Amino acid sequence: MGKELLEIPPDTPVYTGSVTDIGCHIKLLLYYNGSELIKKTDLTVEQLKDFKFHKGYTYWISIVGLNDTEKVQEIGKIFELHDLTVEDIVNVHERPKIEDFDDYLFVVVKELLFDRESLKIDFRHIPMVLKDNIFITFSEEWTGIFDFLLKRLEKSKSRLRQRKSDYLCFSAIDVVIDKYFKIFEEIGEVVEDMEDRVLKEPDETLVEQVHYLKRELIFVRRNIWPLREIINDIIKADYTFIYEPTKVYFRDAYDHTIQIIDTLESFRDILSGLLDVYLSSLSNKMNEIMKTLSIIGTIFIPLTFIAGNYGMNFRYMPELYWHYGYFAVLISYVVIASGLIIFFKKRKWF
Repeated sequence: MGKELLEIPPDTPVYTGSVTDIGCHIKLLLYYNGSELIKKTDLTVEQLKDFKFHKGYTYWISIVGLNDTEKVQEIGKIFELHDLTVEDIVNVHERPKIEDFDDYLFVVVKELLFDRESLKIDFRHIPMVLKDNIFITFSEEWTGIFDFLLKRLEKSKSRLRQRKSDYLCFSAIDVVIDKYFKIFEEIGEVVEDMEDRVLKEPDETLVEQVHYLKRELIFVRRNIWPLREIINDIIKADYTFIYEPTKVYFRDAYDHTIQIIDTLESFRDILSGLLDVYLSSLSNKMNEIMKTLSIIGTIFIPLTFIAGNYGMNFRYMPELYWHYGYFAVLISYVVIASGLIIFFKKRKWF
């Protein structure tokens, strides 16, 4: 497979995802202005090709299914997308980035997913295209991440309805960032549970989980760090389709990405500390065991001495034929052991 990819020209779209049973269709075509909202669902590429776009509306088009690269190419031709853009749309492993073309802005972000049972962290590929009054989102499958935006658009007094497509683009990116916060709350709960377990019942399974989650967080960092650069570029660069009033909101999103990265780094530090705590717990547990064994051994040393002394095979030992000798030895065992236990407790050795 790798050799075949090397032989493919760089502007040839090759789908690299795993969702292959959806095809490619327009899940949503929505257009609106301050007073009107019209929504169409489940359109074909042919219907999209015949659709007439008007300047008086802002359009949001959600395209689901990337495995049918021919249809994705057709959509690219409808909106005059560069071949390299189409290639990046179907390449689900493309890192988050922003590219400025003559008549559109291309942005790639990643939706964060977390399975609490397996601790597996994954991402969904979300390419976006921003034109003057058109905003297009692509996805392998419909995840519902933008359902909240749809509810906001249904409200006539919503800020979304009053602004242009650049604000819709910001809102979509902001929803993705909010999903990061939600997932990080779940990860934080898992980390807190690990902290409790490492003190109460440390075991090898916990160590494996800590190592696994640390590796997953490195994977998260590689995908979140570029998002900060994307938003920073939007704020500082003079992109054609990002207007100054919307940059204020991107500054707020930038602060959120910084907060996410700080939280991520704190998780990594905590997990690294958990490994140290685990080793310390094992050492303390071993010390407790050794202390207990040492106390037991110390108690039995004088008892063993007495038993060994009277176990010698000398013929003439005064106490050997004493009628109460055996009982006297037993009593001495009890007295000596009790005395040592009292002494150890007074010294707070156990």
